[in-house]
Amino acid sequence: VSIDPISLQILGSENYVRRGPIKTVLVDIHEFMMMPEHIGFPFVGWMGVAMTFMGISGIIVWWPRRGQWRGTFAVRSGIGALRLNVDLHRLVGIAGSLIFLILSVSGVYLIFPVEVSGLVNALLPGQGREYAPPDGDFTPAGPLNHDDAIKVALAVVADAPVTGIQLPPAPGRPYIVQMEPPGFGPTVPAIMVTIDAKTAAIDYIDDPRDHSPAERAINLMHAAHFSVGLGPVWNLIVFLSGILPLFLAVTGITIWWKRRRAGVEAAALASQTRS
Repeated sequence: VSIDPISLQILGSENYVRRGPIKTVLVDIHEFMMMPEHIGFPFVGWMGVAMTFMGISGIIVWWPRRGQWRGTFAVRSGIGALRLNVDLHRLVGIAGSLIFLILSVSGVYLIFPVEVSGLVNALLPGQGREYAPPDGDFTPAGPLNHDDAIKVALAVVADAPVTGIQLPPAPGRPYIVQMEPPGFGPTVPAIMVTIDAKTAAIDYIDDPRDHSPAERAINLMHAAHFSVGLGPVWNLIVFLSGILPLFLAVTGITIWWKRRRAGVEAAALASQTRS
């Protein structure tokens, strides 16, 4: 049950929905290629690396010569099946190249986070500010409850209303308060304040507004791949991007097959001419 932590208004409730057998199979294919995890996980990661190079090389192959830009975005009619597939392959490929590369690179990060994070930190400025406990005494009288935890979070993080709170799941575990600064769209990830349940001491503050450029780039890769916090338009683009590799595969195979047939027919015609 979702409850507004400020007004206590009940926002709604939802039942936990299981994936079901079909979606479970699709998820297993996407993440592990139906292989054991220790084999399928890195295999999918290297597929992401291959897709990244395919996207980059596709842009290089597509890049038109000087003075030929006008015809690169057109699909001509009455030119035969081979040329039609070539035009469609190039047009759809270049139109979807940016999202193709974003999802490929972000997918590689999800499989190889340590390696990709090291590369990002080598290219961009690294660590953001150190998160130190704030000045002041926020210790309430007696053990901390959820109202006190919210008050503490609001006192230590400016300009960010509380959007959720995770109660301590066991003795000795902290409260985790999630917050969202005002502005266009949510932050990714959300602001997180971890508070000791006994002493009200601030254990940790994770505010993405203070992250370094390298951390922001990594956050964006995670958000882009899972379409988190980027709005319904990006959700639709990510959904449609799932069709892109299939379309490029079909048109690519068709181009290869028709060129192969044309080569075989040309060789046969040349052989008949010589005889």
